[in-house]
Amino acid sequence: MFIFYLLILATNIAIEIGVTALIGKYCVCQTPLITVVLSCLSLNLVTHPIASLAFYELTLPILPIELFIFLMEALGYKLLVRASWRISFLMSGLANLVTFAVGLFFI
Repeated sequence: MFIFYLLILATNIAIEIGVTALIGKYCVCQTPLITVVLSCLSLNLVTHPIASLAFYELTLPILPIELFIFLMEALGYKLLVRASWRISFLMSGLANLVTFAVGLFFI
């Protein structure tokens, strides 16, 4: 089961890095792309286990969990990437929307 979780985590991180790197490349010109990528990796290594624990172990509804993760990651992008709030919300929202949609597709 743990190997399966690591596969899901790696897939999630790969997708979110792709999304945030594209946004970072075109919208956050003053921040090096490596900073965007490492920020995404770091944030997902923290938020994904929290979301998984809340959903699978605490059986909380998925939408409040996703909203919480969206807000925490947006704050993280604001602080780590030094992006505007608008870009931070765009990075977090689009990355989470894409991974959520992929997750629904495979369920």
